[in-house]
Amino acid sequence: MSRFPPCCAVEVWGLTFGGTAALLQMVFAETAGDSADIAQSMLVTAWNLAIGGELVGGILLETLGVLSFPWTLLIHMLFAIIVSRSAKVH
Repeated sequence: MSRFPPCCAVEVWGLTFGGTAALLQMVFAETAGDSADIAQSMLVTAWNLAIGGELVGGILLETLGVLSFPWTLLIHMLFAIIVSRSAKVH
């Protein structure tokens, strides 16, 4: 039996992640200024892409197995590095 009961794990997750969506919306709105509605749309799109990524992960797990995850992660990391290095303006 584990020393950390599942109910406590759910509570810790809720405390740490529960307010993230509201905080991100506030930060996006304040940072974007007059373009807040565009920033909010980008945030919603990012959340939906993350949910779609979970679907892709499930398909990869079913078809290619767990060993496909490191290679998929490597490709995503390289893509993120390329995008972040090519970004000139904040």
